[in-house]
Amino acid sequence: MSRAYGWTADGSVDSVEADELRDMAEWIVGGGSGKSLVARLNADGVRTVSGKPWSAPVIKRALTNPRIAGKQVTKDGALVDNPNVEPILDERLWKRVCDRYADPDRQQFVSRRANSEPWLLSGMVRCGHCGGPMYPHWNGNYKTVSARCGQVVIQQKPMLREVVEQVLARVTSPMWLDALAAAEDNGADHYRAVIDMSEERTAAIMVDYGAGRIDKSVADSAVAAAAKVKAEAEQKIAEIGFATGLPARPTADDVIAWWEAARERDRRALVQVVVDSVTVTKPEDADSLPDRVRITWK
Repeated sequence: MSRAYGWTADGSVDSVEADELRDMAEWIVGGGSGKSLVARLNADGVRTVSGKPWSAPVIKRALTNPRIAGKQVTKDGALVDNPNVEPILDERLWKRVCDRYADPDRQQFVSRRANSEPWLLSGMVRCGHCGGPMYPHWNGNYKTVSARCGQVVIQQKPMLREVVEQVLARVTSPMWLDALAAAEDNGADHYRAVIDMSEERTAAIMVDYGAGRIDKSVADSAVAAAAKVKAEAEQKIAEIGFATGLPARPTADDVIAWWEAARERDRRALVQVVVDSVTVTKPEDADSLPDRVRITWK
């Protein structure tokens, strides 16, 4: 059973791992770098729950997750107590850690060009009220995502977190990884041949329709079927393209490690492989944040 570092499988605090997390937090707020912390942890033989060495992004995600302070983010983006989680850090220390990671001085060596790249869900988010596209905007000290109708607004950060969690859950599932392995076995050339045959089939249908050998309803149905086969083949080629950056027969841990190390453009490419669109509804139309953020999968 999977679990978060610092807690046992039944949700109680693991005292040894909790102490490690507190030491990490104190290191960060004390001005220590993530790189030096990674070196210390790995030299001491401290491993993640999957048995892998620590990395700076994994440490940051663990220390800034509201769960570590016994908190959670509501569907409206508000930070509230999580009654189902025993905290490891007190709220004051956790906020200091988050502030330290948000300190511009820690970001001074981040490429400015990276900030000009499209955001992770660019072109994919739709308004559940008007159906129009939603875009990120600055609203004071944080970003929101909204449509021109102004009826649906959501904070960008919790929305992204929810989408990423769902995407990673999907692409690390045994079913998806098995399907990826089967697609790799077939090879991209196989699917290109399928695409060629689908296009030839469509052309032949149109010839038969033009010659009066089939009526319009039969032609439309056959063209739609050929288009579906073509789209499925194109999807498999896209999945194989993503797999080129992974080890052969990747595991869930391999995919997570890839995501942590990937550039934003590569993460976005993966999201585009599996996500057709993301629809955001009004708060009153949903019981929780996951219910507000509805993903249509490819």
